[in-house]
Amino acid sequence: MEEISNNSTEEGNANKKQKTQDFSNSIVIKFTNNTDNRTFYVTVKRTVTFRKIFEIYCLHQNVEYETARFLYEDQKILPNLTPFDINFPDGGEIDVMSYVSGGGC
Repeated sequence: MEEISNNSTEEGNANKKQKTQDFSNSIVIKFTNNTDNRTFYVTVKRTVTFRKIFEIYCLHQNVEYETARFLYEDQKILPNLTPFDINFPDGGEIDVMSYVSGGGC
């Protein structure tokens, strides 16, 4: 029985370390909308895909995902990548552009 309690203590310490590591793997991303200069901040893990992050933005800002383009340093961000994949900095800024199709006369 004592072995189980020792393992539980070790597991508890491992869980605390894991939570600390998870927090250090989190970053804050700033979104800036180009049409009205609204800003939106989200805290996410570095391993979450940008698609999920963009969907969170769209949900909270009432924007259709298909009509928004997301740029980092003037480059389109591929939705299947993660912040870790492109070495996205904590506090980095993503510009949100509205996509408009169609034309005039």
